[in-house]
Amino acid sequence: AEVEELLRVDKDPLADRGQRGDYGKGDSKRDRTRVVTFRVPHNAAVQIYDFKSKSARIVFGPELVMLAPDEEFTRLSLSGSTPKKPNVIKALCLLMGPDFMTDRVRVETSDHAQLELKLSYNWRFELTDEERADQTKAAKLFSVPDFVGDTCKAIASRVRGAIASKQFADFHRNSAQIIHNSVMGYDGDKTLRFESNGLVISSVDIQEVQPVDQRTRDALQKSVQLAIEITTTQQEAEARHKADQEDAHNRR
Repeated sequence: AEVEELLRVDKDPLADRGQRGDYGKGDSKRDRTRVVTFRVPHNAAVQIYDFKSKSARIVFGPELVMLAPDEEFTRLSLSGSTPKKPNVIKALCLLMGPDFMTDRVRVETSDHAQLELKLSYNWRFELTDEERADQTKAAKLFSVPDFVGDTCKAIASRVRGAIASKQFADFHRNSAQIIHNSVMGYDGDKTLRFESNGLVISSVDIQEVQPVDQRTRDALQKSVQLAIEITTTQQEAEARHKADQEDAHNRR
């Protein structure tokens, strides 16, 4: 039933990927006497399962797919929203990126400061021409049913593990480097690759860091105020030094 709704809904899989739900607002009813077709957009893929031969085939876009009598589309059910919730995104085609996903992760430092991070990950699927031509290798794209949820869980686990060994002051000073190293690794890798389905995380963006408890908020505010005072004091000292030098120069 959901596949039927996804087939008749009037939405572009690529242009309207930010919209959720409203599956029943397409054409009234599909003509069951006509062959089932689906336009696969550029840089996307669909998986079609044949119940008669018990085999699946992968079709890459741009392509117009026509189903045989015993074939059916594989429906995708992916996590969505922020923080991620399962079964939010329903789709027939898998977009291969590049795109981004956003998640919220709650972490705790070694000195028990609880923080909520809003992180954004740039991602894409990487398959060589040889892998695209080989149906067995191309099928790995669909080997992880909910790649969004699994990816966010895997990255969140890495981030929590890395921050758990840092004190709040250390994390506050080096948050970007700590999170980047925890996701990409410490050996200079610029990407994180999931071999199971060919997904590549190319970058991590820290959009927001919010303390969860009042004690951490006070510590963060105190840290920011101290940093401002140090910067102000340094600028004042540099200004006085420069003024003294100019005064001494004018007296000569």
